[in-house]
Amino acid sequence: MRSTVTRRTRAGCTTTREHSPRGVSFALKTAGSALRAEGEGLSAAVELRATGELVGDISLLWASVPHRQGELGFVFHRAHHGNGYATEAAWPMLAFAFEDVGLHRVIGRLEPRNRGSARVLEKLGMRQEAHLVENEWVKGEWQSELVYALLAREWRDGSAGAERDDDRY
Repeated sequence: MRSTVTRRTRAGCTTTREHSPRGVSFALKTAGSALRAEGEGLSAAVELRATGELVGDISLLWASVPHRQGELGFVFHRAHHGNGYATEAAWPMLAFAFEDVGLHRVIGRLEPRNRGSARVLEKLGMRQEAHLVENEWVKGEWQSELVYALLAREWRDGSAGAERDDDRY
C-alpha cells in the first residue's frame, strides 16, 4: 500500500511525497496541483526512502489540450538501472495523467538502442506505435526514435502492464 504526504511551501508550490512498498519516494513539485495549459509539465524527484539518495527524475508534459495527450519521460542514474524504480515511479505519474488531468493518451519516446527504457514502457502496458528512422541529428549522428502509447481506457480497464502494486517491476 502506498502512502502520500502533501505540504505547501512558502513559495506557493505544492510538494507531494508518495512512498511505495519497495522503498522509493517520489517528490512532486508543482506551482499548484494540476496542469492547466498545453506545454506545462510536472517533474518528480525519485529518492530511495532508506537513504534519501536521489536516483532519478520522472516527468509528465501536457503535449496537446485538444487531443488530451501527454508525454511521460524519465531519467535515472546508471547505478540504479534494472531495479524497477522507473516503472514504479511511472505508476503514480500515469495515475495523475489519466485520473486527475483527464488525459486521453500518454506517449513515451526513446532512442531504439535504449532497450531498458523500452522495457519500462512495455511493463507499463504501452505499445510501440511508431519507429521513426533517422529523424533527428543528435550528438553528431542521425538517430531514430520509437514512440510508445497508452490510452486512458486501457489504464481504466486494467489492461495496462503488470498490477500497479506488483513487486515484479
